[in-house]
Amino acid sequence: LGVLDATVTLPSQDDLAQSLHEAGHTPDPQAIWDALADGPASAAALARRVYTDTPAALLAAAERNLFAHLVDLHGRNRVTAEPELAADAMFARRD
Repeated sequence: LGVLDATVTLPSQDDLAQSLHEAGHTPDPQAIWDALADGPASAAALARRVYTDTPAALLAAAERNLFAHLVDLHGRNRVTAEPELAADAMFARRD
């Protein structure tokens, strides 16, 4: 038997984020705010709450996209991030 030479190209995070956008899976800022009403949560947990109809293969990109929204909310003093602003922080509403 011969050796099969196969190359697999995986999509980048930017490609996945573009796929989210094209599929209409852009988060509604109000949905993020509403998800935070349940209490502090990580970006990963919030992504699962907000992107309920997103294929599992796109959840990492969804989490990255949602984190960008959380950074914006943090910059506008609308949310807190514990222990510090980072992708693995716990985010909470600042009502």
